[in-house]
Amino acid sequence: MSKSFKPVVQTDNSGQWYDNALRFATHAEAYASASALAGRWLLVRNFDAVESDDPVTHVLTKTDEGPWIMTDYKKIEVTTLN
Repeated sequence: MSKSFKPVVQTDNSGQWYDNALRFATHAEAYASASALAGRWLLVRNFDAVESDDPVTHVLTKTDEGPWIMTDYKKIEVTTLN
């Protein structure tokens, strides 16, 4: 079982996948991050999200207005509901 998911992109025809330091708890978060990166970079040919053994570093939250908000995982306050 993976600890996290990481966004990955391909920027050439070599078949090599490249990632950054972002790690997410879900495949959907990592895929959305990869998609957003592909929208900003001109050379991205393909993008995806893959499993990683690294710990989660970031969280993506969908807002009511539409955009995703990325938060550093270490800065999130955990609240216990009684």
